[in-house]
Amino acid sequence: MKILKCTAIIVISLFLLVIIASWLHYLLIADKTLEVVIVDKTVANFSRDGHSSLIWILNHDKYVNTRHKSYSLSQGYYGFYPLKPRSSLNFEIKRVLLSDIAEVSDKCDILYFADLYGIYANDWYKNKIAKGPSTKIIGGITFSDYSLLKFMLDNKKTVVIESVFYCEPTEPLNRYRTETALDIHPLGGEVGWSGRYFKCLDSTNSDMPHWIVQTYMKNNDAQWPFKKGGIVFLKGNSQAVVLEEGKDLDNALPQIETSKEIATRFNVPEQTPFTNWFELFTAGPNYRSIADFSLKVNSTGASILESNGIPAKFPAIFLDKNDKVFFFSGDFANQKIAYNTFWIPGWLSLKQKTMFHNESTAFLWTFYYPFISSLLNEVHQSLNAKINKNN
Repeated sequence: MKILKCTAIIVISLFLLVIIASWLHYLLIADKTLEVVIVDKTVANFSRDGHSSLIWILNHDKYVNTRHKSYSLSQGYYGFYPLKPRSSLNFEIKRVLLSDIAEVSDKCDILYFADLYGIYANDWYKNKIAKGPSTKIIGGITFSDYSLLKFMLDNKKTVVIESVFYCEPTEPLNRYRTETALDIHPLGGEVGWSGRYFKCLDSTNSDMPHWIVQTYMKNNDAQWPFKKGGIVFLKGNSQAVVLEEGKDLDNALPQIETSKEIATRFNVPEQTPFTNWFELFTAGPNYRSIADFSLKVNSTGASILESNGIPAKFPAIFLDKNDKVFFFSGDFANQKIAYNTFWIPGWLSLKQKTMFHNESTAFLWTFYYPFISSLLNEVHQSLNAKINKNN
């Protein structure tokens, strides 16, 4: 018994020693200054999944802002702030003010639009207060958002935009201004196509949204004959197209295919599975696609897509000719992550090993992290080179 007790004490002591040594090692790594402005209007809980992975990367790679402060998961972004306790139903909203745009854009090195869909009253209050049609609390592109984006574009600064951008809450004039400034447009008109992979299409599956089933059944004789995995395409709430594995797809998992040149530049695989929402866009001549979504359709699936004007291969990342605007056609940053692990050395290499991730986490660790980390490093090095040149 005494030997077991001594062994336990030794093991616990060694574990604590490793933790302390790891933390001290992290603290001794030199900080790198980079001002990243984040906009996330769809923060429905305290885990802040819409931008938590981005904050994890910033802290893991030891970036601080121009005030020499570490990036905070719960502070330092523009958008919706839930207040504790959740049961209080209280919240705050931090907006980009028109009067501050020149100052913000001048300091900003990277502007990152994570999610602009927003928060609605019936969702936030869970029908305890709000009655009738749900009203918007926050969401969509405002004139201030457009103005900040325009400042960044005009000054050729780095902008990263995720697919949940041209969303319903945006007023038509702000939508027109923003779409014109970017020259990136939804495929299929004002309401474009969006889609997602589902591991199980069975309507009894709790992960299968009921409203998607209803949208499909509305135009298909009230039938939903799908049981296996597959991909659902939606055009707003009016049209749904379903491809099922084995019947229409050889492999239901969408893949992101990247050229060897881009894969090398951003340290990502040439092929990566993707399980989140994606959208289909077209872009003007100043852009090129540096990564594409590829669907493994058979002849039946190809025919269904063709009849609906949906390509089997479409851009996943647009990059403009100045290497400044990165437009992600998928919900890239919205990933569940153990945020407090950012300081642990070796955590990343551990998670990147195949045995430690599944189809839903592979994208985060093998694609999103190395891509964003490489992008941050490129911008940081470019800024340092400019400072050194001026000195």
